[in-house]
Amino acid sequence: MQVLMIQPTYLNVTEKDKHGNLHMDPDNKPNLPKAIPQWKRLAEGAYIMLGVVGHFMNPVPGLPDMTFTANGAFTFIGKDGRKYMIRSKFRPERRKGEERYFESYFMHTLHYAVINIWTDEYGTKNKNPIYFEGAGDAIPFGDAILMGYGFRTSYGMARELRAISGKRVIPLKLQKGDEGDKILYHLDTTMIVIDDPLEKIIIAYKHAFSKYSWNCLVREVKRQKGTLIEASYGDAAGLALNAVVIPTKEIILNETHAQKDPLLYSHFQNIKAAIKDKEKNFKGVIITSDTASQELLNIINNLGYYPLTLPLGEFLKSGGGAFCLTKILCD
Repeated sequence: MQVLMIQPTYLNVTEKDKHGNLHMDPDNKPNLPKAIPQWKRLAEGAYIMLGVVGHFMNPVPGLPDMTFTANGAFTFIGKDGRKYMIRSKFRPERRKGEERYFESYFMHTLHYAVINIWTDEYGTKNKNPIYFEGAGDAIPFGDAILMGYGFRTSYGMARELRAISGKRVIPLKLQKGDEGDKILYHLDTTMIVIDDPLEKIIIAYKHAFSKYSWNCLVREVKRQKGTLIEASYGDAAGLALNAVVIPTKEIILNETHAQKDPLLYSHFQNIKAAIKDKEKNFKGVIITSDTASQELLNIINNLGYYPLTLPLGEFLKSGGGAFCLTKILCD
């Protein structure tokens, strides 16, 4: 498994977000001396311990949200076997400067074929421009792509995504639910998706979706003979659903590296024991925030996955978690 990450050197909250991210508050900014070690424990700790290969872009001054790499692109393998990257078009003004850096890195360093559809038809001159925030709002699920829209991604992107990828696209309208004060503004904040050839499982917060879209999700999971599990508002608001799934076939344990961090080493020992337990059908690891409820941890365990919880509270202040910080690449 390969991922793209960017150190949060310039992480900041300079304004209240106008497009649904109510976690952001200039009076409660991330603390960089705490945020960088939290990021390193994920990027240079947990991932290396599990055998995940990391690619690292340089952070850019003036781009405070660039560390959330999942939003920078949607990637897929085409019918011709090539790796493709669809460049994002950010809605928040503060993120627009990221676009060219992601495009350049995918093209020149990762050698993906870059698809940039943002012509004048979708530009700022258009009264109704199309926006798209990459893997934050587009998640593969079997032979389909689940696409969240309403806050950061436009409904019209479903047509483009369908035409480019050749896959079925399931548009899901995101909305503020009746519970609490937080909005699940990206699809990746509403659900954990286990997209394995042998099983299809989604753990999702129902009230983040319109009634019609939730019914569409139910039908799609049923069509793929999968399982849909409802999650709580607390786990959604605490970004515990913003999690990274690492199947067991991708895991190569690195004990030497794990020993450097007592928290990671504790997780390492638990994972190693789960792998060795012949009575336990160990399926992989799900990396999530330590905000996860015991109920969610039990669900993950009962599904055969080990919940690797990490403190990511400084990123919660910007509205992101483990998945937001990680752009999963096509292997």
